[in-house]
Amino acid sequence: MLNLGALLMAMVGYVRYLQLRDLIENNELPGNIERLNKISLITGVLAALGISIVGNFQEYNALPVHLTGAILAFGVGGVYASIQTYISFKIHPILGNKVVNWVRVILSASTFLFFFSTMGFAAAAYEASDNVDQIVAKWKHGEPGWELHFVSTASEWILAFSLISFLTTYTHEFKSLSWTSPSVKHKFK
Repeated sequence: MLNLGALLMAMVGYVRYLQLRDLIENNELPGNIERLNKISLITGVLAALGISIVGNFQEYNALPVHLTGAILAFGVGGVYASIQTYISFKIHPILGNKVVNWVRVILSASTFLFFFSTMGFAAAAYEASDNVDQIVAKWKHGEPGWELHFVSTASEWILAFSLISFLTTYTHEFKSLSWTSPSVKHKFK
């Protein structure tokens, strides 16, 4: 499921990039919007890669790889959301809605808040644990660090929900898009 989610996030990021690229070509916008659009495409793809890594390398089997994926998915995903939020304010009123832009601010901020909460409480749980093997095994209620691990896990779920909710804010803006079939031409000699 996470691989499918990663693919969908990459596709949404790419469609948003194309939408903004078209908007930039057809309107006079501040010069840094084009550069930020390219950076957001890269961060969106990296975040999607992180989601795939998290799904393929579970915490219990490959903790360092899982954490790398989580940092890409949620840390870089937060950067993606922040860049897109900034762009949204810069392109309004040509595209977008002021209320949706403020919702993006809240979701971007909550992404960072819960990212640091997840990482901080996970580190605290690790320090509180008296059994290193517990870190890569299922925690049990009452074990040292269990409460901290629980808060970290809850923060991670809220973080994931915030990032997914952010992507859904594109819904109204994507309704105005139209697609054409790709053109394939071959020159025979």
